[in-house]
Amino acid sequence: MVHKTTETFGKMKGAAKSAGQTLRGHVGIFSTLAKEHGEVSALMSRALKTDDVEERRSLYTKIRQELLSHAHAEDEVLYTRLSRPPETAGEIPHARKEHAEVEQLLNELQSMDPGHQSWVNKFEKLKSAVEHHANEEEQELFPQAQRVMDNEEARRLDDQYDIVKQGKMQHMTSH
Repeated sequence: MVHKTTETFGKMKGAAKSAGQTLRGHVGIFSTLAKEHGEVSALMSRALKTDDVEERRSLYTKIRQELLSHAHAEDEVLYTRLSRPPETAGEIPHARKEHAEVEQLLNELQSMDPGHQSWVNKFEKLKSAVEHHANEEEQELFPQAQRVMDNEEARRLDDQYDIVKQGKMQHMTSH
């Protein structure tokens, strides 16, 4: 089971990241995505720091659900929208490729033993890939995206994203 302090720290890190995005003028879906990037980063750090295999397994399950639901909802809502304007369309294939790489690493980890060093090594690759992707989005894609949509649309997309992500989470937890 994920410790409450880990969840609290993750939420605090996510909230701090979200506040930073808001200060940079990022609202709606961009603020939400940045907040989630911070939260999952904190969970991943915790998974690497713990020596408790059951805690690591529990954290991994939560991280997997968060990453997959985030990626699928982000693709369905944001990437679909950004694949139309020429200013952002060129970025989307690269972002989707990175999502596929993260999903591949998650699938590989799923069949490995979190008590072995090989799992830790693979998980470190996952953490690096996720943080690289999040940084590219926040530093490059989000600013470009905000030039092709207004704040109202970003808020509308945020509402859509929340609905799609919750549906993905429910689907994963029921299977």
